[in-house]
Amino acid sequence: MELQTKKDLLGFIYNRAYDLDHKDLQVLLRDNIFKYQSGLNMAELGKLSYKRSEFIHSKIESPLEVLANPSRLFALAEWAGLLDVSCFSIIMVHYNLTMGTFYDHALHNQATAAELEELNNLKSFGPYMATELGYGNNVAALKTEAIYDHDEKCFFLNTPDCLAQKYMSYSGFSDIPKIAVVMARLKIKEKDHGVFPFVVRLCDENGLRDGIQAIPCPEKPVQGLDNGLTSFHNLRVERDHALMGEIAAISEDGEFVANIKNVRARFLKSMSRIMPGRLCVSSAALGAGKASCYIALKFAQYRLSNAPGASDTAIIHFRPFQRALFVNLSKVYAMSALTNDGKTKFLDGDGKVDNDLTTQINITKAIVTWEMADVVSNCRERVGAQGIFSINKITEYISLLQGLVTAEGDNQVLIATAAGQLVNQSPAALIHTGDEHLSELSVENIITLLNARESHLHKSISENKINSAGSFFDEWNDNANDSIKLARLRGHRLALQAQAKWQCESSVAQSHLETLGRLFGLSLLKEDSAWYCSCGLVQCELIHGLDREIDRLCLLLEPHINTLIDAFGYDEALFDAPICFPDYGEQFTARSERMNSEGKRYE
Repeated sequence: MELQTKKDLLGFIYNRAYDLDHKDLQVLLRDNIFKYQSGLNMAELGKLSYKRSEFIHSKIESPLEVLANPSRLFALAEWAGLLDVSCFSIIMVHYNLTMGTFYDHALHNQATAAELEELNNLKSFGPYMATELGYGNNVAALKTEAIYDHDEKCFFLNTPDCLAQKYMSYSGFSDIPKIAVVMARLKIKEKDHGVFPFVVRLCDENGLRDGIQAIPCPEKPVQGLDNGLTSFHNLRVERDHALMGEIAAISEDGEFVANIKNVRARFLKSMSRIMPGRLCVSSAALGAGKASCYIALKFAQYRLSNAPGASDTAIIHFRPFQRALFVNLSKVYAMSALTNDGKTKFLDGDGKVDNDLTTQINITKAIVTWEMADVVSNCRERVGAQGIFSINKITEYISLLQGLVTAEGDNQVLIATAAGQLVNQSPAALIHTGDEHLSELSVENIITLLNARESHLHKSISENKINSAGSFFDEWNDNANDSIKLARLRGHRLALQAQAKWQCESSVAQSHLETLGRLFGLSLLKEDSAWYCSCGLVQCELIHGLDREIDRLCLLLEPHINTLIDAFGYDEALFDAPICFPDYGEQFTARSERMNSEGKRYE
């Protein structure tokens, strides 16, 4: 029964794909190349991350094979940054964005076959250059120009001003060979035809090409990535290095021929890797959240503290600690269900994303990264000063999550966009239409209450829009916060629904999922308890008793914490973090002594 419970929970976390897509990635992270190294400066850390990324590439199938199997791509996104957070960015930009653009638009383009092979074999890394210093979330408005010269049968790439510099993409290490996909505005005979991807060799072992300037950005905490400001100055790009695929073409007489007539539709097609990229970002966020919970809950079993009227007691037994960390754990499980649901729909659609799935993926990316940012930050606080040290990992995950909330679309913009789409749709059908009060807060009834709140918000927003006397912006702005709340409610409801419908063979595993689902759901009700008390759907005594019920659920989970975190597929040796071990004091002391004896702490 215990073995089946573990198998069922592992299946839930990894969507029954652990052995197929995840297990070997966990194994390769145990190589010595991922051992913690102290005393490195940011540039040295960055170079080490590139070497580790090369190692990952050498141990798994090629990028093109990974792209042909999106489930594997999502798994790679989760594990790549687990022991070196910078590896996530390097690997995912190379695989999903750069190689993915080739895969979608130039797989059989003989003119770029040499560059494709070079990237596939990782002879060169592949930065993806879309974001500009003045154009982040509004990439469609970017200013980098690719001006077609019909006489020369080529484009000339130019950066017209300071704000048009490519920003954040990896151009700082100019001694590492790189071939970039650069998003630029195509102009023919002074007419703007929209944004398309272009293949550009940035640098080789001898440095940057003529016509390219790259200025390293200031240092960031933790990550040694070579983010840069990149500009182009009359850089020649051959005509067939525009990755237009089936979107458009340039005729023999130099005219633009659009197979997709709408400019916005052409742009979205050119940026085709964004949707799988958002699922990759969600996967990486989950990896960081799971790892933080694992490390913090292991430490909590060994770290003793004074207890009123008792001898020294492990902090995991303290109810305030449980309230924080067990709710964190419930968030990890719920967000796993939400992310897996989005992945499944993406895979079932063979990568085709309709409007409904676009909205769900956008909500998923925002909700998951926000929730995991809270989880990681909370875990760092709850393990005390030990959480500050990189050797214990958690602080590095904070840095990763701070990047993920703005990667592949800033969360606030994504959730606002999704909210606008929800507001313009019909409201979700009410689950509960009777007059009787709900008499218990089961997962099913919590979903019912979230649904009711969602419907009420939708109605309120619609009425406000009808009664608005201001400008279109005023109307939007007046309802923006409620609309965003509506989108967040939708995401949380979808998470609980996905978790509730999961079926386990083990009744014990099913019971654990039920308890975790209730804990997550009750924490959601607490956020808006006044409305739920006044909505007339539930007995107010149940809402007034939320805190007590949350504590009771924590008490139920306490004996099973190791079972629940072992479902992540980790063990202490994987992280090699001192606070994962019962003798954490000796471990931390020995690591400190070794580091200082090597002369790498204070020089």
